[in-house]
This record gives sequence, C-alpha cells and structure tokens, in this order.
Amino acid sequence: MKRYRVILLFLLFHSYFVQAQVNSWTQLADFPANARTTASTFVVGNSAYVVAGYDGTNFKKSLYRYFAPLNSWDAMPDLPGMPRNIAVAFSIGTKGYIGTGQGASAFSYDFWEYDTNLEVWTQKANFMGAGRSGAVGGAANGKGYIGLGQGSSGFLTDWWQYDPATNAWTAKANFAGSGRRMASCFVINSIIYVACGDDFHYKKDLWAYDAANDTWTAKADFGGTARHSCVCYSIGNKGYLGTGYDSTLHFKKDMWEYNAITNSWAQITDYGGTAREGAIAFTIGTVSYIGLGYDTSCRKDMWRYIPSAPAGITNPSADKLTIYPNPVTSEALVELSKVEPNTHLEIYNLLGSMVLSSAIDNNKVPINLTNMPSGNYLVCIKNNTGVTLLSKSLTKQ
Repeated sequence: MKRYRVILLFLLFHSYFVQAQVNSWTQLADFPANARTTASTFVVGNSAYVVAGYDGTNFKKSLYRYFAPLNSWDAMPDLPGMPRNIAVAFSIGTKGYIGTGQGASAFSYDFWEYDTNLEVWTQKANFMGAGRSGAVGGAANGKGYIGLGQGSSGFLTDWWQYDPATNAWTAKANFAGSGRRMASCFVINSIIYVACGDDFHYKKDLWAYDAANDTWTAKADFGGTARHSCVCYSIGNKGYLGTGYDSTLHFKKDMWEYNAITNSWAQITDYGGTAREGAIAFTIGTVSYIGLGYDTSCRKDMWRYIPSAPAGITNPSADKLTIYPNPVTSEALVELSKVEPNTHLEIYNLLGSMVLSSAIDNNKVPINLTNMPSGNYLVCIKNNTGVTLLSKSLTKQ
C-alpha cells in the first residue's frame, strides 16, 4: 500500500509541472473540509494555510495546509481564538498571522501567530485599532499592516503597523480613500496596494501605501466594474484582482492584471471556476491559486493559474537530477547536470514537511539521512523565489 501511495504522490507532483498550461486554469484537489466563504490565507514556502471562514451555518476556526508540489491538503491545529470570517491574515518569515474578523463578536481585535515549524499558535498583542470585520492587510519589510474595515462606529480608514520583533502596534498614516469594508490588497516590492471595497457604494479606486515613507498615493482605477469581496495577489511587478460582487449586483469571474511600472490594468483569462465572491487567493512562486467562496452556496473547489511561462521551471526529468545510492541507508549524493544560480536543495516527507535543506555550491550535493526514519521522501531543487525546478523521489531504508 505504501508503495502505491508513493507512486501516486510522485505522479501528482510530476503533473503539477508537466500538465500545467500557461494562461489557463487547472482544477486541483478540493478543499478537504466543509465548503466555506470569506476564509483567510497566508503562505510560507511551498505551502498555503487556509484558516477560519463561514460555511453558511457556522463560523470556522479550523486550519488546513495546502502543499503545492503534491497538490495535497493536511489538517493543522485549529485557531485557538473564536471562530470567525472576514479576518486579515499574512505571513512574515516562517510565521503566519491572523486577526480581526467577525464571529460571536461582530467586531474583533484579537491577534494570533502560527509557527509553521512548531505547528503551534500563540496569542499576540491585540490589534490596537477598534475591533472590526472586513479589514484589509498585508506584510512589507518584515512588518504587518492592518486597517480599514467596519467597526461599531462605521467604516474605518485607520492603518496600523505590527512589529513581530517587539510584539507592538504603531498607528500609521490613515488610508487616503474613503472608509470601507471588504477591500482587497496585494503587495509589490514592499508597496501595499488597496483596491475596491464597499462603503455602501461599490468602489474601484486603487491606492498605494509606501511603507518606508508612510504615504498613500492614488493609482489608476481598477479596470473592471466597481466591486467588493474580490481576490488579490501579486507576482513579480504585477498585481492581480478579480472575482467578487459588483455594482451590477452580479457575482464576477473576470480577472485583471495591474502593471505597477506602467500604472495600468489589462484584462486576462477569466477565473476557471464559477463567478463568486469571498474566495481565497494566494501565490506560490510564479503560480497563483484561487478557490472557495460563495456563488449562491459556499464552494470548496481550488484552481491554479500560470499567467506566463515562469522563468526557471523545467520538467523534472531524470537526466538532470540523479541520486545515488537510492534507496539509501545513511548518506547519498545528489548530482545535477547543470547548476542554476541562486538555487538550494530541500527534502520533504510525504506529510509535506521539510526535513532537510542544503545550499548548492556545485553540481554534487552530499546529503546525510542517518537520523531520518525509514520511508519515502521528495528531493526538490528550488530557486530563490521558492519555485521547484527539479524533483525526484528518494527512499530511506
């Protein structure tokens, strides 16, 4: 049985690269729990973490990890705080953060940290702004940011910075647009972009926050219809925004690309799933993912999109990556036919956890598995953005 599981997982990993089509959507493994909307997500390495949400009946506090190379899901420890949705989440280093949102309390302000290495939650200093739901946030220069949303006093424009080193919040320059809820945000080169949302009028404006200078600048309006509850993410110098619920009172599936250099929008391929609002989105390397959400009922489907041919991705062919001996009892040698610049080696077990990492200085990389349990592993060669270039299975006896 174990042998067949290894073969299946390797084939899934292989298809992740070989079958991927540029500029088109591919459906992936469904989210493994109840369908839900307005969940939150953060990314660390090759894994995305999906937490909380609303399933049409109950607010949720569960956490699931999606491991992209194997297209697989694993249940992780639940968020210890209250079940909630429309919360803000982001990652800094190997830790994820989530705060604000609505549940038993309509407007919350608690804030939590998840250590992806230890798989442990820790409550951190409460968000210093008013309790709220439908806020927006992201991370830049090693700091987290949360603002906007709706609180007991109405729509909000305040903007706060979180420093994980000191576990402290600092008020920053207020958002320069109107107060609103359910806006969307993406980050490009440490500039945080906030777009769309709802202040009892549907919005389509775009604002850029320069974290280094604590300033807001108006940018070109979003190219689609005014809307809220969209997905947003970034790849390189481009931001992406789409789906949501718009001013024509329809769910949307159109997707748009924002070029930060030219300050312009261009429509791209529509989302592969149904039109919806409240979906999640994240990127791993140069690949984007969208799923879950609401389209008259809660959804659990997940889809992948490659906007252009990602630099550095190659098929995991055996002639470029050799491991010997394989199976191995203690030490092995990983040999590459070509060494790409700024690459490193990582080894994962079949639960998706990284168990070894090594720099690549030349085409022969020694690895020591003496202290690892017997079983099957995946050896990955990655570039400095976390994209897997080559892979091969390895058996430890």
